[in-house]
Amino acid sequence: MLPNVNDKFSTWLLNELQQRDWTQAVLARKSGLSRAAISNIISNNRNPNPESCAAIAKAFKIQPETVLRQAGHLPPLYDDPDTMAEWVHLYRIAEKQDREYLLEIARALARRSKK
Repeated sequence: MLPNVNDKFSTWLLNELQQRDWTQAVLARKSGLSRAAISNIISNNRNPNPESCAAIAKAFKIQPETVLRQAGHLPPLYDDPDTMAEWVHLYRIAEKQDREYLLEIARALARRSKK
């Protein structure tokens, strides 16, 4: 096994494949990564780089931040990580005027919770 290899990521990836009833070949096809790359990541011969994480996220139709965090490329979120990642993703894909509106709502809710 290579140093700095992420056992947690390979376990997470295998669980995601199992939940979807996908094989490594299916993930390779849907992500555009080679079967060898997927196999090397799962067998801990290679750490996934950010580009591989983005391809895996696209294949799974989940936020890239989720995969990047699992791979150790982003720090963990300590307060409700799944929801926080979704908020960030939704904010990023929103139109500029909608981003402003989202911030207004969040600020109003934060003020209300302080009372």
